[in-house]
Amino acid sequence: ANFVARGERRFLKELDEFPVSLKQQVVHCLKLYLQAVDDPYLVITETEAMKQLIESPIDPANLNCYYVREKP
Repeated sequence: ANFVARGERRFLKELDEFPVSLKQQVVHCLKLYLQAVDDPYLVITETEAMKQLIESPIDPANLNCYYVREKP
């Protein structure tokens, strides 16, 4: 379905706008989900872009970052 492809493109575009540390935290979480489920396609699509994202290296120091939300 087109909405899946559009959603993936938007997800990847927005992810590229995040700081590297946050992007790596998202990838780490996706990897944890992949380990927890029987079917990886419940978590990610089978596109090359998602495969590259999941295979991207993670700096362990970036997993210890914390982002504070400012009060309005």
